[in-house]
Amino acid sequence: MTCGTNIELLEIRGTLPPSVVEEAPTTTTQALPTVSQAIRTLRDATIPTVAAEELTPTATVPDFDKEAIIERLKTLLEDPSVIETKPLRHVNRKKLMELEETSLINSCIAEIPTSSITETNTLLLAGAHLVSERLGEKPANKNAEKRKTPLWKRRIEDKITQVRKDISYLEEKKKGITLKQKILEGLNRRHPLLKKKGISCIIEELKQRLRAKAAKIKRFNKRCERYHQNKLFGNNQRQFYRNLQTNPEEQDISHPEADKDSCLKFWKNIWEQPVEHNSDAEWLPDVRTALASADEQRQFVITNTLVADRVKKMTNWSSPGTDGLHAYWIKHFKELHNRIADLLMNCLTNADIPDWMTLGRTYLLIKDHSKGPIPGNFRPITCLSAMWKLFTGLISDSIYNHLDQQKLLPPEQKGCKKKSRGCKEQLMIDKLILKNCKRRKRNLNMTFIDYKKAYDSVPHSWILSCLTMCDISSSIIDLFEASFKQSYVNLMLGYSLEKGGRPKVSHRLYMDDLKLYAESEDEMQTLVNTTAEFSSDIKMEFGLEKCAVVKVKKGARAVFEGISLPTGEQIHELEDEGYKYLGILEANNILHKEMKALVTKEYIRRVKKV
Repeated sequence: MTCGTNIELLEIRGTLPPSVVEEAPTTTTQALPTVSQAIRTLRDATIPTVAAEELTPTATVPDFDKEAIIERLKTLLEDPSVIETKPLRHVNRKKLMELEETSLINSCIAEIPTSSITETNTLLLAGAHLVSERLGEKPANKNAEKRKTPLWKRRIEDKITQVRKDISYLEEKKKGITLKQKILEGLNRRHPLLKKKGISCIIEELKQRLRAKAAKIKRFNKRCERYHQNKLFGNNQRQFYRNLQTNPEEQDISHPEADKDSCLKFWKNIWEQPVEHNSDAEWLPDVRTALASADEQRQFVITNTLVADRVKKMTNWSSPGTDGLHAYWIKHFKELHNRIADLLMNCLTNADIPDWMTLGRTYLLIKDHSKGPIPGNFRPITCLSAMWKLFTGLISDSIYNHLDQQKLLPPEQKGCKKKSRGCKEQLMIDKLILKNCKRRKRNLNMTFIDYKKAYDSVPHSWILSCLTMCDISSSIIDLFEASFKQSYVNLMLGYSLEKGGRPKVSHRLYMDDLKLYAESEDEMQTLVNTTAEFSSDIKMEFGLEKCAVVKVKKGARAVFEGISLPTGEQIHELEDEGYKYLGILEANNILHKEMKALVTKEYIRRVKKV
């Protein structure tokens, strides 16, 4: 998400083959068949063999009314308001193709003409609706309440409440406090042996009964938790481990203190305010000169093959955009791939994008529960339409191929590079520099730079300028410029490894994580000033609370007062706890002991949680 995006809606939330008939094995001996062989022979004699071509996804089954399905699709296309798409949670998604419902609709859907990408997207939604309808899925009830607590659990909870009341009344009676006649009658009715056993004995029995009932509920809750954890671990291991980071009570970030108005104001200032980069920056002509030798990108053409290859990489049931269409339907309604390719090509050629494609639904996920629901402690996650993901994915692949062929990707930047272990490479280079400095007892100054809301603050003008300087196709640039205008959301200095000056490393970059290296304080000051000037020209700000500087003198850490920025602000010296760079704690060296302790603690905590 970048500057200039209009905000309409903002939500705050908490926190995935046909059977093959085996032939009976043939034997060369004349021995009598075994029981299993006899059963297998009988089975093969009674079950007809199915030809392989009859099991293909586009096979036509003769016992369905093709005309009726086409008429139903046309009816849904004429009145899209009745279309409801569901993620089919109650149907085994892996067996959708085996049930042949998707292939049935796929064989019919191509016979319905559409003239725009909007109509085609609606046709996909109609096909998804019809599959759900044929599978017996009930329409979603938007006003339905959450599933209630089981009756037996509510019954036990009511009994626990009553037992606690009785214990309290009996404790008061034991102390000599006079109770009302109605309460005494209720105690005698529920506990007829009260006078015979005595108050103390009955109280002890009630406490034991209370523990037994509470234990039953606890076992039920643990069983449900294990079931959901196992299911989540099988579908999304990353989310499983992320959930282990906090208690279940903390995961619901719909906190009563979360102020929706303040969050809306905070993100509006980032997204809605149009920001232009400094087009007269002194360093820009040098960048243009360096990129002038690149060839212009060839005219990009979207084909059926590209659509089929790209849609394979999309997740079937990830959260859809405002249109409600899941990528599964684009992936499996293959008869529409040719049409989708042609219509998307028209959108690219004419730079004409429907409003629904660029409309997103944004959720704010809390990053650090200990800091509370302050506006800056949320991470925005935007759900976009599957068609827009497909379209931009195709364009992204073409841009990356052009940059890779022209060797325009900077070697210092390891983020988002294909066939690259970017994070590990940066950590290995960083480890090499730190070891080299310590072993040779060299001087080294390092500065950790963190950008404030980097992904949300890049100006649209700078993106378009970069595309132009890299000679990206004009049709792609026009498309991006048009999409930016209608984007909406519903809420050679450095450190030398060898004496003599070569090779030198001045900076390493992984996405927005930047680390600067220099041998002297003056060189580091120059590097920081250059970085600050460049960042200011493209309207990016340092997150000074996450920036730090380290000085190493003759291989050992030395005191450093910090570095001043051109604005007068200060980057302070790194604290003793170290800095977490790409997930690894380090100072003048990698803090192995502290990292081992943290990993051990986290490992034990996860084992106990599970």
